[in-house]
Amino acid sequence: MKGRILFFGFCLMLLLNIDAYSQAISLDEAIINAGKTIEQRLAKGTMVAVLNFNSESKALSKYVIEELINYFTNNNDLIVVENSKMDNIRDKIRIIISEDVSDESAQSAGRQLGASSIISGSFSSTGRDYRLRLYSISVDSAVREVSSSISVSRGDPDVHFLLTGTMLENTNKSQPVIQEPEAIEKKEYKIGDFGPAGGIVFFDKGSFSNGWRYLETAPVEIEFSAKWGLDRRDVKTNAATGTGKNNTQVITEELSKTMDKNTAAQLCAAINFDGFTDWFIPSKDELDLMYKNLKLKNIGGFGSGKYLSSTQRGRVTVWAQNFSNGRQEDLSKSETFNIRVIRSF
Repeated sequence: MKGRILFFGFCLMLLLNIDAYSQAISLDEAIINAGKTIEQRLAKGTMVAVLNFNSESKALSKYVIEELINYFTNNNDLIVVENSKMDNIRDKIRIIISEDVSDESAQSAGRQLGASSIISGSFSSTGRDYRLRLYSISVDSAVREVSSSISVSRGDPDVHFLLTGTMLENTNKSQPVIQEPEAIEKKEYKIGDFGPAGGIVFFDKGSFSNGWRYLETAPVEIEFSAKWGLDRRDVKTNAATGTGKNNTQVITEELSKTMDKNTAAQLCAAINFDGFTDWFIPSKDELDLMYKNLKLKNIGGFGSGKYLSSTQRGRVTVWAQNFSNGRQEDLSKSETFNIRVIRSF
């Protein structure tokens, strides 16, 4: 009996320890969660300026700022001041992107930009993990309106690279292969080239920003068929190029609240092709680029059926594209269509 009690106690300690470590998440997840907190607390339509981010690495600070701007821009609840205007203000009042800024300086920058709120933050070590802190400051009152503090895993390879400039050795093949952003930016790809994950490049936006420059479609061998799901649920998605990744994340979050199974987003999340797990469902405009840049040139092994996008049309419909004629149609969320996932790099 005593042995059983000791064994039970050991199992309980192990479970508690696992739970404690599970509280720390990846940097990308932390940025999205912090962005949601700010977005939910500020009034819709508030003009915000992401001013600076204090960390040991300028590369990490720039990455957080760009990803946060990308998140706010894609969700459309807040109006974001253009980064080019932010750069001019930083130069004018001598704000260094990776250093701390006083609330008074932030308030001054906000007035010059015409923003209602200034967003700043910091990234620091807590010993076992890191801590991502973001907060918004009212330009009118200099009062901190919203604050978010999230633990980030010390084992996150993105954090390791952004802080040290070196890649964390990947010993677990189930994890995605981490590539150096600068190396990706230097290597030029053309439409139709094989991408880093073995897919086919179908879009080049011309420069590396917000963590990516190119889009590649998965090879034909991992094409599958599924329904969109979330019938009669209003899901906030976007159609523009560059929004498919966020769309897929939003869809996945909504699916966690339902009993839907084997949907496109759920099956997409399970894909591990050559160590790459960062695939997502293309947005309406991304899907059209795949048709024009690959299908019409007989590249990629696409069929002539209807391919699903991650862009909702209405509560019961979703945008799909007929690859036999290129027409984009709104079809039922409960119907099954072809899925060709993509990734950005």
